[in-house]
Amino acid sequence: MGNKSRPGLLVLGGAAFILAYLLGEHFIFLVLGIFFLVMGIYQGRKN
Repeated sequence: MGNKSRPGLLVLGGAAFILAYLLGEHFIFLVLGIFFLVMGIYQGRKN
């Protein structure tokens, strides 16, 4: 169960970064957000 909660947290983190980008328009937040989303989806698929 511990392994399955981690991808969800990564996806949530990515969504939070993308939201921060939409509010503040700092490009680095968009890059980080996409990175976290991709990592979360990849982890979720792997398990």
